[in-house]
Amino acid sequence: MAVVSVSLPDHLVKEVDRFIHSHGYSGRSDFIRAALRDFVQTVAGEEKRAGRRSATLTALYPVALERRVGEVAHDFSGVITSTMHAHVGNGRCLTVYIAEGDVERIRELTARLNGLRDADVVRLTYTDVAARGA
Repeated sequence: MAVVSVSLPDHLVKEVDRFIHSHGYSGRSDFIRAALRDFVQTVAGEEKRAGRRSATLTALYPVALERRVGEVAHDFSGVITSTMHAHVGNGRCLTVYIAEGDVERIRELTARLNGLRDADVVRLTYTDVAARGA
């Protein structure tokens, strides 16, 4: 088994440790393996879908990232059809995008937001049913 070293913010390590204790994982490695398996299965299932899709994309991030998030959104104005933005306390912004268009562009948008180092949450939810056979 390979060993992989990962740097995590302190608040996330505390949250992981809380889950480990409350859900009976034997340790951080066990928990992270389970989380990664679930993530890979979810992403693999979505990669099989193609064509035009509708989705919501929710992003929670520090106010300091607001400009960078806006720049990313600007780059994807062709698929973002609506935006809702709010300051939700604790120095955080919450932005919900409604996107419609080619699934590859929606995935690129999601990846760009996920690539912002200090983003707290980036969650993509498809709001349509994939075409049969896609």
